[in-house]
Amino acid sequence: MKAKFLQSLLKRFHSRKKKRSKAGFTLIELLISIMIAAVIISVLLSFVVDLLDTERREYASSETQREMQLALDFIANDLREAVYVYDSIDTSRGSVPALRNFVPVPDGFVPILAFWKSERVPYDNPDGPINCNPSEAACEAIQIRRRAYSLVVYLQKRNQGNDLQKWKGNSRIVRYVLRKHTDPNNPQQWNAGYVDPVEKNPPSNNKSSFPLWPHGGSPAGSLQSGVPALPLGGAPVLVDFVDNPTRSITNLPGCINTTDTNSPVYSPDPSAPQYRRVPSDPAISTSFYACVKTPPSGAATAANQDVIIYLRGNPEGKIAAKEPLVTIQTQAVARGVINKDPQ
Repeated sequence: MKAKFLQSLLKRFHSRKKKRSKAGFTLIELLISIMIAAVIISVLLSFVVDLLDTERREYASSETQREMQLALDFIANDLREAVYVYDSIDTSRGSVPALRNFVPVPDGFVPILAFWKSERVPYDNPDGPINCNPSEAACEAIQIRRRAYSLVVYLQKRNQGNDLQKWKGNSRIVRYVLRKHTDPNNPQQWNAGYVDPVEKNPPSNNKSSFPLWPHGGSPAGSLQSGVPALPLGGAPVLVDFVDNPTRSITNLPGCINTTDTNSPVYSPDPSAPQYRRVPSDPAISTSFYACVKTPPSGAATAANQDVIIYLRGNPEGKIAAKEPLVTIQTQAVARGVINKDPQ
């Protein structure tokens, strides 16, 4: 009897075990499992998306800052070859109108920094031959010197309207150059509007000067014989993604008048600053400007100068962020020595 009873229990146990193994999950268990998996996957996906977005933002910011630093280094290297830097572009220079009246300034652009530098001729091939007429005095002069003064102007424009079809940043900086010669092989032919700052200018044979360019001579007045023209297609763009020039920034670095000898903008007389801001009005541009050292009273007009340049980028356009980057700065000392007195 006992053996039959045990056999009966074993059969029942095996029968129930087979039924349970064939039954699987119920519908409710399956739905709960799917919901739990969906929550876990959505959390993981959200984490991954946030991680990728953060990485993209950091890359855009670092890339924009790198572009600003490269542009700042380029401008500083350009300035180190300068022989005269203007500390005023948008205001009159005594009896002479503002410099911006004598250089091409397209609509919407603002001239920020202007200076003269000496460039080797021919411009595109400095070591190339100059095949001019040797019987002309101008030919002999250019063959011997192989250099000429060029006016360099950096301008800024806020990107808006049709600009945004090509330029995605807040604003951009362009570099304009007014050179003396259109063709070194014909040295008597100059670019329209060019006035030599140190030599006699045809047809009046009057001289100008760096600070009063293009005025000078007797009778006094502008010596320009034409209107300077922008290159075909406009001046080349140096950098995009510069911050909005009219943005209001708190604690904006400036050209401080201070008696602190450790300050980079030290002035023994705060009422007579040795550094002047260009543009003079901070409302014109807070993202690209400079502090230009003015020659001390009684110094030669081409005395040594140094410039502190400020530049701020903004990655908006690369990413959805609208926060400007930190304003970076550098200092450049004009090292040109032609017709200069060491200070």
